[in-house]
Amino acid sequence: VKQLATKKPVKILGCISQSTYQRAMIHLTHKKMRKNEGPEWDMEKPILVTQALELLSDRVTLSELADEMSLYPNELREMLSQCVPEETLNKIDRKEEPNYSNIVQLRKP
Repeated sequence: VKQLATKKPVKILGCISQSTYQRAMIHLTHKKMRKNEGPEWDMEKPILVTQALELLSDRVTLSELADEMSLYPNELREMLSQCVPEETLNKIDRKEEPNYSNIVQLRKP
């Protein structure tokens, strides 16, 4: 983890004051730790979310999940698209076919 990467979010969240942040930056400069620390790591993709959706794909739809979470389906899909493969989203985002098996049609004689 980069030294600078741990300081700025703490400052932004209000966990430390501006003066504490400045002292930390000065300290890192004196220790020669504010040099190029290398490239950022790729964002880790959570596999448990994907695995959970794969297991649920034939039991629940994206619309049902969104409803349980009080979200619109397109909002949930947008959130999940950042960490779940498109093919998994497509499996769970199937459109429900209306169930006409319980409908009785009455005809006039």
